[in-house]
Amino acid sequence: MPATSSDAVERATRMEWLYALTLYGTVLVWCLLLVSTEDSRTIPYTALMAMGFIGLWRYAWQALHALRAVTYIRGHFPLYRRAADAHKNNLLLADYPSVGFIVPSYKMPPAIFQGVFSSLLAEAHGYPGAVTIIAAVTTQEEASWIRSHFLPYFENKPSLTCEIFLQKDTGKRQAMAQALWRLKSCSPVDRVILMDGDTVIRAGTLQKLVGFFETQPDLGAITIDNRPVCTNHHRLIQAWYSLRMIQRHWLMASMSVSRCLLVLTGRFSVFRGQLAYEDGFLQAIASDSLHHWRHGRLTMLTGDDKSTWFYTLKQGWSMLYIPDTVCESMEEPISPHFLTHARLLMTRWFGNMIRHSNQALALGPKKIPFFVWWCLLDQRISPWTTMIGPTGAFFLALIYHSALIPFYVLWVLISRATWAGILCMMRGPFHPYFPALLFFGQVYGAVIKIHTTFRLHRQRWTRQNSRESEDTKEQRWMAIVLESTSYGAFILAVAVASKFLILRM
Repeated sequence: MPATSSDAVERATRMEWLYALTLYGTVLVWCLLLVSTEDSRTIPYTALMAMGFIGLWRYAWQALHALRAVTYIRGHFPLYRRAADAHKNNLLLADYPSVGFIVPSYKMPPAIFQGVFSSLLAEAHGYPGAVTIIAAVTTQEEASWIRSHFLPYFENKPSLTCEIFLQKDTGKRQAMAQALWRLKSCSPVDRVILMDGDTVIRAGTLQKLVGFFETQPDLGAITIDNRPVCTNHHRLIQAWYSLRMIQRHWLMASMSVSRCLLVLTGRFSVFRGQLAYEDGFLQAIASDSLHHWRHGRLTMLTGDDKSTWFYTLKQGWSMLYIPDTVCESMEEPISPHFLTHARLLMTRWFGNMIRHSNQALALGPKKIPFFVWWCLLDQRISPWTTMIGPTGAFFLALIYHSALIPFYVLWVLISRATWAGILCMMRGPFHPYFPALLFFGQVYGAVIKIHTTFRLHRQRWTRQNSRESEDTKEQRWMAIVLESTSYGAFILAVAVASKFLILRM
């Protein structure tokens, strides 16, 4: 009898646990054998204390975020939810806020394209209020598919409208700006939703978001939980996405205590119509830019979600995360090779983060909540503080004893497994690859952030394959010199600090 799909998934899961436990068990035994030798017992306890001191800052910072996340999910958000639901329960059908969707979709595989718009049309049809959909698609075939499926919904709900246009091959920003301009021209709405063309909406999403803006006059935008689905069933990439979304869940919840976020995710974010219709908001999407001391004016090719976030922040609006409302993102791997896929996405994500953090930091802690401002500052220094752990362990092993390396590996294994378990306590499930992926994301991510910091002019949309012009020879050499100098100064500082810490302890 042939195996069912669930049987295949269960078998793959068992194999993943077997591989992971074999790997972790081998590393654990190797470390224990090396650290239990007679020679290794001569290592000064101050060296071990120094290794713990090095990681103290990062784990204290993560623990603070975890505490704030629990405070928001268990304390603040239930109050917001009750107020929103009470308001919704008193609404007449005619009083439901009108909603406008902006959906740019660029060369999506047919299965994803149809799944996204089927869920969108069904959700728009079931929502009591008026809904307008502005879809920027790639081909006439896509436009025809939407029109043919839209007609039955429209016949049952005349307040549901849909406008479709073919986007030019000039990038996502221009498509979004044109769609927003069309929405603004045809029918002003109370809520504007910006979503990606690979986001599937779950039934009841719009209903769950009613009431938050009405009961909180200072609220400018909200974003929701995101569950990734890897379309080619690449198990390692799926686990990596899942871990990132769990980390995102905790960080978004932590930031919401301050009623402010670090990004309004492009997958699905809702804006107050009053805010989204401002000329500055549309301009931020269409032609955002910044000035760089080395490259001059940099036009933002990527990072539209950072641009809308910064405009909302600059205008003084509050932002919240809605953790009990979920959308699904259909993640199509850029490359079948995990490292290549991770590198390309991290380069884009971290580039957007670094490019926009300078502008937000310049607003100062008087303009934005102090904790949020401090998080933005931490984003700039976190690549270096993350690298202190492995670099410091190397120098401590070089100064005192090579057995400090297995001590460090043992610490990494135990600490990442513990932290992964804590992360999954409020939004799982736990995956056996998470401890290794946590360490990979921290160290490899730090390297990518540092590399990108010196090459902020490099931008690329992975799907559209649009990018800024290539480096000049002078730009390439200047980036190499600055990056090498920074690494040299960092390594020297860690070496001196490692020696100093042990002498002082």
